[in-house]
This record gives sequence, C-alpha cells and structure tokens, in this order.
Amino acid sequence: MDEAITEDVLSEPCDLLVIGAGVHGAFAAWDAALRGLRVVLIDRGDFGAATSANSMKLVHGGLRYLQTADIRRLRRSVLERASLLRQAPHLVREIACAVPVGVRGAPGRLPMALALKAADGLARVIELRQSRAGGTQRSGRLLDRDGFARHAGTAAPAHFEGGALWYDAIMESPDRLLIGIVRAAIGAGARALNYVEAVRVRERHGRVSGVEIRADSRTAFIPTRCVLNAAGPWVGEILGVPPVARFGARALAYNVIAARKEIAGVVGVPHQTEGRMLFAVPWRGHVILGTGYRLTERAPRSVRPSRQDVERLLADFNRAAPGLHLDEADVTFSHAGLLPAHGHLSPRGAVVQRDRPILIDHGRSGGPAGLISMLGVKWTTARAVAEEGVNLCQRALGRSPTPGGTFARPIAGGDVGELEAFLAALHPPTSIPGARWSALGRLYGTIVSELASIVRTRPDLAAPVAAGAPLLGAQVVHAVRFEMARTLGDILLRRTDAGTAGHPGEHTVAAAARLMASELGWPAHREAEEIDAVRHLYRLDGTSAV
Repeated sequence: MDEAITEDVLSEPCDLLVIGAGVHGAFAAWDAALRGLRVVLIDRGDFGAATSANSMKLVHGGLRYLQTADIRRLRRSVLERASLLRQAPHLVREIACAVPVGVRGAPGRLPMALALKAADGLARVIELRQSRAGGTQRSGRLLDRDGFARHAGTAAPAHFEGGALWYDAIMESPDRLLIGIVRAAIGAGARALNYVEAVRVRERHGRVSGVEIRADSRTAFIPTRCVLNAAGPWVGEILGVPPVARFGARALAYNVIAARKEIAGVVGVPHQTEGRMLFAVPWRGHVILGTGYRLTERAPRSVRPSRQDVERLLADFNRAAPGLHLDEADVTFSHAGLLPAHGHLSPRGAVVQRDRPILIDHGRSGGPAGLISMLGVKWTTARAVAEEGVNLCQRALGRSPTPGGTFARPIAGGDVGELEAFLAALHPPTSIPGARWSALGRLYGTIVSELASIVRTRPDLAAPVAAGAPLLGAQVVHAVRFEMARTLGDILLRRTDAGTAGHPGEHTVAAAARLMASELGWPAHREAEEIDAVRHLYRLDGTSAV
C-alpha cells in the first residue's frame, strides 16, 4: 500500500479524487478504479476512523421496509447483504435476530408473522433473480414465550407473549472489512493516502481543476478532472458552505460495548419513551448496546460520546430490559459517529434521522462541473450508493456510466472460498498455535499469508507483543509495512482486533508502541504521546466532545 504523497501523485492528473475514506468513499474508489478511471482516495484521518467506525456491526436485510411497503429499498438491502456475505465470508456471517411480540411498543404476532413470511418470500425471489447473490439461508419464524426467553436471555423485557425471529448478518470486524475494500481499490489501480487533508477544491473556467491538500505540515496540489466529496458529516466543510444549507442537521449516534450478558443472538427491545427499538448484539464475548441519538450543531474532528450519553443509554436499556442490570462498570468501550438528521424531534422525543443517501451533482446546481457530493446513511447499502456516485462522476467526465463490478467481488483477503475448508487448510508457522492461526485466518482471510511471510523472516515476531497479549508482533509490523498504519490507534482499533472491544492492557499497548516506534523511527516523546492517546480513547469523559 502507499506510504506517502509521492511526486507522481502530485504531478500526474487523475480522473477522480475521492475525499473521505469511510466505507462510501472506499467503495467508490474501488468501483471507479475497476471502471478504468485513474483514482486517488484521501482522508484527513485514518481509513474508516470516523463515522464508519461507529457501527452496531449488523448488516440489515430491510425487514422494517415492509412497514411502508418500500419494496425497492428492501430489494437493495437484501442484495447488498448478500453481496457482503460473498465479498468477505471470513468477516461477515449470518446471525439470528429477535424482537418481542405482545409488549407495548412492539408489533403483534399476526403482523410479524405476515411480515416474516413476506420478507422471506421476497428475499428468495430477489436472490434468485440476481444469480450471483447468496444471502441468509434460514427462514424467520415466530417464537413462543419460552423460545424468545431462551434467545433474549437477560435482555428480555419484563412482559412479553413471545417473539419473532429472523436472520440478518453481522460484521465480525467492520474495520478489517473497510481495509480490505481500500486494498481492493489499490489492487485495481487506485492510489490511497491517509492523513491527507483536502483544504480546498480549485476550479478553472467553471470546472474542477484539482484539490489543495495538506499532510505532515506540507501543502500540495493534486490535479483532477472530477472530485467525489464523500467526507461524511464534514461534507459541507469541503464546499465552504454550512452543512445544514445543503445536507441537513446532524445527530450524534453512539453505541456502548459492555461485558457479555447472557443472550443467544441479536435482541431488540422497545425504547420505553421514543417509540423505536434498542438492540443488544452479542459480539466477541461482549455485547454491543445501541443506538443512542441526540442532535448536535458541531462536527469536531474527534467525535466521542460523553459520560452522560453512556449513562443515558444504559438507563434506557435497564428500563426496556430490567434483567440486564447495566451500570458503568460493565462498559468496556464506547464510540460515536455523526449522521444526517432532520433537525427536529418526533412527537415522542426521538431524533428523526435521514434514512436515504444524498447525492448532488454541483455542476447541475450552480457549482463547478466535476464536483459531486455523496452522503450515505448505512453500512449495508454503502456499495450501491457508491456505485451511484461513480455513475454521476462518469457523466461529469462526459462518459456514459459503465458497470463497476464490485457486487459480490471479493475484497482483498476475501477470496477464501468455503470458509471452514479454507481454515482447515491453513498451516500455522512454527511456534504459532493452530487455534490462534485459525483466528487470524478469520480476521485476515487470504491476507494471513502476509503475516506468514513476516514470521518466516522474523521468527521472533510470531510471539505476542507481551505475555498473554491478544496481539502478535507480526501483526504490528504488518500493519505498518502493508497497511499504512501511522498511529497506535490505527493498529489496535482498525488493523487488528486487539482493542476493539475494550482496552487491551497497558503491557500490550506499551509493547506495541515500542515495536511500532522501531518500525517508524519514532522519538521517545512520540511513543509516549501515542500511549497517552490510546488511554484517552477508553476514558469516559464527564462532558460531551460534541
């Protein structure tokens, strides 16, 4: 992967510069590169470190769209869920989800029975018509009281008659998934640069001519014929206009990761006041609780939930599911992102989110030709929205849109075939236990071969960075050499799974920092700063960052 702003990036004009390397921007860069465009992808932070990092990990098939008979959106969600299951079988898997019936705020048995039957039937038709699709394999069904109680465990509401169960998908690591998309884009010919900030879009004679950038205190200019602005909540900053004027208000969305509670699968419980569902998602020996929302006017670079946010969400869950008995001591991590919203609350006090993406061709609305803005709302449908954005870019370049081909195409590392057969065929390097190597195979897919090559040349890196650490030395070196990790947080949160569910331990953090410092030539003060920055990520502040 690229490691710096090189002279060829600065001097050689590209067809498309994508600003923002979240999931929408990354998919767009891959799609455009597959269409033969010369593409540069930049982000002022790390790949996927902002909005895309705040996820409940679920990939939705669109069951809720039946409430409004929105078959078009259900079709898109079903297909995109199937696509992700095929693109990254090592990172995306089927999971059972259930909600109660016969409780205030939840649907009744008959409506849910009809919805499950209709959703399954429509999904099968959609998947059969798209021959390359391959979605969830099991059908939904109603549960009696005991069945739902077994599934929900401690997350069951106080009163219910039974439940409704269906199957969606879960991303074991959205962060590794996004890195796989970025690497797939690079494999298709795109250039990718993290920690590169877009300062200003330049135009000449009413058309985009390039983008001024800043990186490591340097300023430079990348010439391009088209810009796709995929900066998420900061999309308005790139344009120099108030976001509300074109893209609406913003809501802080936040999720909490807590010590594992006894639940068998994803559980939805009605929020006691806002008329929406809260979800508890079992994940990596923990449970993800979400999502809490509040409106915000600001969009700082670092977005984190406050202690009050976390306390509010825990209280909401304790009211909805008293058996959880949640308190702050259960919390191992929390994260937040900014989403587009309508700027007002519902009659019941809930934040009204925008649930449709925004795509604007500024050349058709008084702006320079060749400038496109794209603001997405869901991980599940990001690939399809990115495809639409690239279609607009091709039109802005005076070309007819051509198929990009990202649907169901494996991400980098995703060409594993049948997962269990792939894992069974893995042969761990000497001194790495088979179970650990298999776990790395699930995290990296076929990219695990790069770890093996590092270990062959540096056998000492086969060991954990510290005694009992959830991280091998080879993973740290791999993140720096192969995947452009620039900070300690990049490694612990987005290149590996060492710190995604909670603080990995002071010894692990310090040892990883030493190894990273050796790889990158950090001075001693930088190493200490990185360790302090990681501590801050896991600290619950008393006031909100937004």
